[in-house]
Amino acid sequence: MSSGKALIFFSTVNRMSSWKRKNNNNYYEIALHGKNY
Repeated sequence: MSSGKALIFFSTVNRMSSWKRKNNNNYYEIALHGKNY
């Protein structure tokens, strides 16, 4: 259970870090992965 929470936490932090560092790159990735979700 805690590992599941950690996974969500890291994925959220990773997303925020990417967004702050490379806004354009992150947007491009979201556009690509948007089709999968």
